[in-house]
Amino acid sequence: RHGRARARREDLLHLFGDRLLLDLVVAASGGGVRPSDATQVFEHTRIQFGETAEQTFAHADAERLQAVDQRALDEGTPTEDAGTVDAEDFAPLFELDRLRAVAAGEPAASPRPFDCLVLDEAQELAPFELALIGRAVAPSGTLVVAGDAGQQVDPSAFFTDWPTTLRLLDAAEHDPVTLETSYRCPPDVTALGRALLGLPGGGLPTETPRIARARHGDECHLVAALGDALAGLRADDPHATTAVICRTPTAAKRLARLLGRALTVHLALDGEFDFGPGVNVTAVEEVKGLEFDYVVIPDASAAAYPDTPAARRALYVAVTRTVHQLILATVGTWTPLV
Repeated sequence: RHGRARARREDLLHLFGDRLLLDLVVAASGGGVRPSDATQVFEHTRIQFGETAEQTFAHADAERLQAVDQRALDEGTPTEDAGTVDAEDFAPLFELDRLRAVAAGEPAASPRPFDCLVLDEAQELAPFELALIGRAVAPSGTLVVAGDAGQQVDPSAFFTDWPTTLRLLDAAEHDPVTLETSYRCPPDVTALGRALLGLPGGGLPTETPRIARARHGDECHLVAALGDALAGLRADDPHATTAVICRTPTAAKRLARLLGRALTVHLALDGEFDFGPGVNVTAVEEVKGLEFDYVVIPDASAAAYPDTPAARRALYVAVTRTVHQLILATVGTWTPLV
C-alpha cells in the first residue's frame, strides 16, 4: 500500500459497535436493513472486540490453555470470532481512509495492485466495494466482471445497472458480452427463467418431462408426497444431488424438520452445503452460483412468490439451479408468476 493509512481496525468498533448509530442506519435504509440485522452486526462486533479465551486466562499456566484437540479454546464456541476481522470489513476501512485523506488534501492509501482481477456476482457488491476493486487493478491491467442482474436477491444491495457498476469500477473502456445460452438448465427451464425476468425467448411451459408440478391441499400432504418422491429419487439415482429450495431460511428450517422424520436430509444454511449425493434443504439466498441435478421448490405459492420484482428474481434464482429436472409444488394457490 502507498500512503499513510488513516483507518485502523479500531474504527470498526465505532462503525458497527455503536447501537445508536446502527439504529440510525436502519431508519435511513427504508426497510433495506432490518432491526434484527443491526442486532446481529452489533453482537458480532462486540465479540470481535472482546478478549479471546487465551487472553482472558493469560494468568493461568500455559499447559492449561492447551485444548486436547489442539484447537483454539474459542473455536466452535459463540466467542470464536474474538480478536478477528471480517474480509468484508476492509472495504469500509479503505473508504474511511479515502474520505479522511480527501478532507486532509492528501493521497489515500492504495490497495495492492493486481495485473488481472476476476470479479463474479458483481451485482451483489456495494458501491465502495466496487470502487476499491477498481483501484486494485494495476495500470494496463485486466478486469473481468461477471454477474446476473436477475440473481440480485439481497434487498440491502445497491445494484442499479451494469453501466453504473462499470463506472464505479473505473472501467470506462470495456467490451460487454451477454451469454444468450444456458449450459446448465434444460431448454424449458431456461425458457421459464427468461419469462420470469421478462427476457426474450421466455415462456411459461406447462408440465414437461423436465418440469413437474404438484398442488396439495395442506402441508401434511405436501410433506408426505415430497418425502415419497425424494425417497424414490434416491433409490433410482443414488448419486444425484437434490436441493429443496424454500423462499426463506425459516421455511427451510421447518421443512427440513418435517422431512427429517421420513428420510435423511441436510439443512444447508449459512453456506453449510453437503455437495455429495443426497438432499439439501435450503433457501433462495443460499443457492446463487450453485447447481444441483434436481431442484424442488416446495412453496411456489402466491404467498411466498407474489408478483413483485423481488419475488421474480428470487424464483428465477431457484428454478435455474437445476441441471436435470425442476419440481414445482404448492399448498393452495399457485404463484401468479408461473
